[in-house]
Amino acid sequence: MDDDRFDGMYMNLAGSVGGIDPLLDSFFGFLRRKTDFFAGAADSSMPRNKVLEAFQKNQERANEDAREKAAKDKK
Repeated sequence: MDDDRFDGMYMNLAGSVGGIDPLLDSFFGFLRRKTDFFAGAADSSMPRNKVLEAFQKNQERANEDAREKAAKDKK
């Protein structure tokens, strides 16, 4: 999902907490405190797998974006 509706909020939050690592820590803390993301998983590996799936999907998109930019710059 390439949804830029929340980009401003994320940039503000990243600036408020001081960068990427604290942003991720804050996000996972939210999931821990306010959702059943960790505690409600039937399989203890489910949370890790969901995070890896989202990471891999976005890594692939980042790689494709880089390839498209390189091809555009080459022209």
